[in-house]
Amino acid sequence: MDGNVFTLPGGGAKPDESRRDAAIRELMEETGMKAVKLTRLFEFTGGVHEGPRGGTFRNAHEVFLVTATGTPKPGQEVKGVAYYDGSGPSLTPSAEKIIGKYLSAKPTRRA
Repeated sequence: MDGNVFTLPGGGAKPDESRRDAAIRELMEETGMKAVKLTRLFEFTGGVHEGPRGGTFRNAHEVFLVTATGTPKPGQEVKGVAYYDGSGPSLTPSAEKIIGKYLSAKPTRRA
């Protein structure tokens, strides 16, 4: 979260750590929640950003749908947590695009 703009839990993999294991670790570090089931959804390449030491970069995301236990609480590098329902809170451009891609591919439920 940056001020009132939220993003999805995540971060880079450590050396010799799979992206799946990194997703599990980052979820725990950032929210205190324990992943029970992960389903890999897709890869996503974010927009171009300026680096803190100059130059530009793009984040490459591997996106997982996670079933987790626990109550989300701010952890490392996190100032707050919120649920996204389509009307708020404000999201980073990458988080917005990732959620949009997920929702457009998700089968709709019939009543």
